[in-house]
Amino acid sequence: MRSVAKFLVAGLSLCVMGVSIAHAADPLDIPRVTTLETGSVLADVAITAGSTGAPAGFTVQWMKASDFDALGGWPVDESSRALNVASFLGVPTLNTIDGTVSYMLSPYETATIQLGDLFDETGVLTIRGTHELESGTTYVYRVRANGSDDPTAPFSPSDYGTDSHFSTSPHDDYEDCVHSAGHWRSHGEKWPVGSLRLGSVVYTKAQLLTILDRSAKGNGLVSLVHELVAAKLNLLAGAQAAPSLLQAVQQADALIGSLVVPPYGNGYLNPDHTNEITNQLENFSDNEDEHECVRVVSVKPTTWAKVKSFYR
Repeated sequence: MRSVAKFLVAGLSLCVMGVSIAHAADPLDIPRVTTLETGSVLADVAITAGSTGAPAGFTVQWMKASDFDALGGWPVDESSRALNVASFLGVPTLNTIDGTVSYMLSPYETATIQLGDLFDETGVLTIRGTHELESGTTYVYRVRANGSDDPTAPFSPSDYGTDSHFSTSPHDDYEDCVHSAGHWRSHGEKWPVGSLRLGSVVYTKAQLLTILDRSAKGNGLVSLVHELVAAKLNLLAGAQAAPSLLQAVQQADALIGSLVVPPYGNGYLNPDHTNEITNQLENFSDNEDEHECVRVVSVKPTTWAKVKSFYR
């Protein structure tokens, strides 16, 4: 797989993109942003380039509206802990089902990104912002087109656009049984089991937490496993799922087979072969407030083999 650096070099070659910019001092057009959909931990945002395109990708800043108001606007220092910053300048391998194949945009081309879901994405340089969004929270965000200091074809970045807002849906982590992969990654004490089977291989809780802490880096096996672990833990915690979701869980296990997940093995799957199931599992776990749950008074450690009997 090509490196992000190679993607950036390709993106800065204006002849490849078909964009002609006369002077280095001329800034690019500001991209347009549209909030498409929000959940409790993420937001889908569409970025549409202007007439000059965004041949070197774009940068998004976002922060909680409460912090924005307390600071009196955007902090000058991008290292501010209140500020999230990510530069999208390569090729995504995870959130591609909507047709987004590159963050380096031709004129009027659109890319859809998922703020709160950048942990496993490729083609993104993140200063801060790989973590999930907070539920029940209003955010403010803005975007600019990146510039280039390539001596053969330099150009200036656009200004940041006007501020936009979105709000995540509320969620009670202690009352609702459905949680995202990020929640299970940071709340090991809430796991209802001490091990899970992924494909034909059984992993301990400690191993699974290590796997969840490892970014996919373009490996479809890892991104699939992250969502499969979350889905299985949600079902074991009492979440009610449609037959199509249970079928997706079985398909994921069949696809994984005997592959051993990094860092405990060198298993690999092409994201093109896993993304559809990965996104189906993710949609189940990330829509945390849209599921019925069987309330469990006391949870005893069990295995996925046992829970399957409840759904036959």
